[in-house]
Amino acid sequence: VIDLPHLPPSCPVARLLTTGKVRRRRSSRVTAIGTDSMHAMAPAHSNATDEEKDTLLNSTHGTGSAQFFPWPAVRRQRCTPHSLVVLILLIAAAVLVLGEFSCVKPFQEQLVRLRHCPQHVLGVNGLEPLDTLATRAPAKPLRLPNDKSRVLVTGGCGFVGFHLAQRLASKGHMVIALDDFNPYYSPTLKRDRALQLQSMYSGLVRVVEGDLCDGKLLRRILSEYSPSHVVNLAAQAGVRYSLQQPQAYVRTNIRCFVELLEALREAPSTKLVYASSSSVYGSNKDSPFSETQRADNPNSLYAASKKANEAIAMVYHKLYNISVTGLRFFTVYGPWGRPDMAYFSFAHKMMKGLPVTVYGYGKPQRDFTYIDDIITGVEGAMALGAPYEIFNLGNNEPVGLMHFIRVLEKELGVTAVLNYTDMAPGDVLSTHADVERAHRLLGYKPTTTIEEGLRKYVAWFKSPLYKEEYSTEGLWRTGKGWDRYTG
Repeated sequence: VIDLPHLPPSCPVARLLTTGKVRRRRSSRVTAIGTDSMHAMAPAHSNATDEEKDTLLNSTHGTGSAQFFPWPAVRRQRCTPHSLVVLILLIAAAVLVLGEFSCVKPFQEQLVRLRHCPQHVLGVNGLEPLDTLATRAPAKPLRLPNDKSRVLVTGGCGFVGFHLAQRLASKGHMVIALDDFNPYYSPTLKRDRALQLQSMYSGLVRVVEGDLCDGKLLRRILSEYSPSHVVNLAAQAGVRYSLQQPQAYVRTNIRCFVELLEALREAPSTKLVYASSSSVYGSNKDSPFSETQRADNPNSLYAASKKANEAIAMVYHKLYNISVTGLRFFTVYGPWGRPDMAYFSFAHKMMKGLPVTVYGYGKPQRDFTYIDDIITGVEGAMALGAPYEIFNLGNNEPVGLMHFIRVLEKELGVTAVLNYTDMAPGDVLSTHADVERAHRLLGYKPTTTIEEGLRKYVAWFKSPLYKEEYSTEGLWRTGKGWDRYTG
């Protein structure tokens, strides 16, 4: 409720609030429509009848539907500076609430950000948003402005980092791709991604080989390039490998993540977007998985490390006001992907005539999400620049494992040899992303079906870009560790 004291009756603001009618000035005086509002705002003639007031009006200024005020006491009053300030505040409030002024293009993006940057609290039921203003999704996915900004992408030669670097560089942004090229999966694949980036976007992508735990290196990069965003995609991935090499997950996913946050304390204007995982939902029985559900029952050390990322990020946001957005990825797949993922290893084994191990006797379901849809969500989170947020990025359409295998068989033109077995330790039976929140705040709307996505993946898999060593290299195949990686 807005209190508007001391507004003179002749002020357009007062007239608008009392009668709902305002006319433009014909002279130095304010005109009004009709006589009812004049009678209501004429204290000097409060005892006169309506007929007497009409007679006075007509005798003084003639007849007509629009008349000047005849009372000198009222006529001398003008809109004060105070009332003009109130009018300006009313207009500003209308702009912020409605947010629909398409005629102000330069400010449109800022209006969207104001409407879609809610505050949050972490309650007993998980993330509890206070976003009552964000009631409608943007018409299109949020995009970064074409301001040629600089972005640090950690894990920049990994699967998601590679595709994000491509998207950003194609729009003219400079990308610093930090990667340690560790041997968890094929280093050849990672270095070939780096070559692709440098050959396609020479001058816009700089590949830096280094360790995320190297605080001095991080501070030097932040100081030298002053990036607008850091997108942290560097992590030790894989649920099953965490059973064999737990120290790798503690070091990379927790210790190195804290090192990055410490470096960002010295660059408070830089916004952080980081990769979390759908695995944080653990053995959650509620489907689809929503950001407001509890995520405190992990099934693996990998899941626990990702949940720790979210908790640590919240602490640094609260203590140091760092802008942090976590993205829970759901089973990302596509060209240049990870060889330890099912779609990659299945395709390799099928083409070689090797048996494919089907866990859970084919009953598991996964919310497979194509890489291009994921990258659109990541860019939307960067454009939003929220103080603190967590989003699901999935396809909102779980696919049964057997259907997934049949589609892959069709695209490869082979019939798979299948060996059925029990669920693997640490795995979950089903994942299903509720992406309503990402849709409402980011305009996120995945469009790629499993059939279309696997068709694109197989086209790359059968192209000269694919190399056999991509599928045969890597510690994930043997479960062995790497000294620097686990130390």
